[in-house]
Amino acid sequence: MASGKEKNSKIEKTNQKKKKGSKQVSNQQGQKKKTNVNHSSSKNKNQKIEKKETKVVKTNTTKKVITKQTVKPIVVEEKITIPKKEVVHEKVYEKETHEHFPVYLFLLSTVLICLHVMSRFTIELGDVTLSYAVILFSTVYFITNVITKKFDFKKAIMAIVLSSIFMMIFIWFSQYLNAKVLDFYIIFGQLFAYVISQLLNLIIYYYLLVNTILKARWIYMSYLFALSAYYFISILFANRVVMTDLFWPTFFCSVLLSGILAIMYAFYDSFIKRGVE
Repeated sequence: MASGKEKNSKIEKTNQKKKKGSKQVSNQQGQKKKTNVNHSSSKNKNQKIEKKETKVVKTNTTKKVITKQTVKPIVVEEKITIPKKEVVHEKVYEKETHEHFPVYLFLLSTVLICLHVMSRFTIELGDVTLSYAVILFSTVYFITNVITKKFDFKKAIMAIVLSSIFMMIFIWFSQYLNAKVLDFYIIFGQLFAYVISQLLNLIIYYYLLVNTILKARWIYMSYLFALSAYYFISILFANRVVMTDLFWPTFFCSVLLSGILAIMYAFYDSFIKRGVE
């Protein structure tokens, strides 16, 4: 009986040893699995971290590229301010031009009316009869040139138109004072010749003033051209648009006598400064 018990105890001991060994093996396998799981999880974590880092790097690079494309240069707008002194100077200059222009306009109108009065007095050179106005008629072109040089082309045109209007007003009232019948055909012809010759002189003179250096000889040529146009038209109207035998002698004598004073005006005109002083 004792031997049977000993056998049973030995069998139980061996079974316990097997159980312990199987437990140790299972524990070791569990630890290995845990270590494998830990290693795999750590590896997965490392891979995820690397992926995140790569993503972060990629996003950073894309952000940098986008910022380089979207960045616009800063444009600084500078406001140009005119100094107050220059504005004041311009206002003063405008006041001076408005103040001086009526003086020249009055002078031109007065000279034109005086020449009309002088035309009643005549000079006889052989068969040719000329008026005293022929000697001083170039004064009209000189005043117009001074207005062009001092002020502007538009002011000169205004002076020509207004002076011719004042001339017509004077002639209209003078017929009642003299109690004479005036030949308005000749008067309108003279005014027409005056306006046309003034405009021709003004165009030539302004072209020389803008595009060239004004010299006395070129100014004198513009005087002669304007005088030729005036006397040609006015003599035609005086002769009722008929070319008589004395047409050309009176024409050349009138131009020559008017051109004598125009020489002095041409030299003086070349020394006048441009603009209001």
